[in-house]
Amino acid sequence: MDIESNRMEKISASVKLDLCNYFNWNDVDVNYNIIDIDEKKIYALSSDYEWQLIYWHHDMDLSLKERLFAGVQYWSNYSEAYQKILTKLDKGNKKIDFCNRYNNLFEIFSLNANHKVPYDHLLSLYRWRSIVSEYAYEKWSENKTVALPLRQKIELDETAPIICRGNEISNYIRFGQLSFSNKEVLTIRLLLSHRNINEISRIQGCSEEDEYIRVNNIKKKLNCEMVSQKECFSVMKDHGITLASLEKLMPIN
Repeated sequence: MDIESNRMEKISASVKLDLCNYFNWNDVDVNYNIIDIDEKKIYALSSDYEWQLIYWHHDMDLSLKERLFAGVQYWSNYSEAYQKILTKLDKGNKKIDFCNRYNNLFEIFSLNANHKVPYDHLLSLYRWRSIVSEYAYEKWSENKTVALPLRQKIELDETAPIICRGNEISNYIRFGQLSFSNKEVLTIRLLLSHRNINEISRIQGCSEEDEYIRVNNIKKKLNCEMVSQKECFSVMKDHGITLASLEKLMPIN
């Protein structure tokens, strides 16, 4: 399938009509991709056909491997090529990838928005991933030849376990170049909620000593081992790690 096909354009047009109850298209655009490493195919769904054309005409699919890391990734933390293509977006320069890996198959649910939309709101829209996924597979089943070629040679270091189900994000959540385990993210969320180590260790089901070790590992990743907790929170905010965003990503029942 060629990206410049009437079928691809019609699918994009139908996205805006059929999913208008979930997204405000004046502020947000949605892209959903399945990358099959074994079959060397890419299945793409987008609410913005013009963006699809720009992406492929600039050969960004040849830099796809950069996006294939399970978790949350902000486009502002990608390489220079991505920074340049980001400026061509119709709705500003905010774009987030939610990537899930199922062995040698990757799913990327991507959202971009204009400058008025806070990142916290974009993160909250992850809850509609399953709706978009179901819709995409329905459209792809109706159009058997919509697969695009995977042109970049991608060699995976190891086979990853299936890591996401339902509303879960990942066993690891990425914020730019930083990667945290679910337990680390839970600890961060509880710290931002001003819980003490004793409370956090009880919630995590571990000893206070183990929890102190986890906190120290978090500080090492943030490079803020020798600063105050307030300064550490400020570093987190610089990386997009806020209580509001974590409440959306990892709700506590």
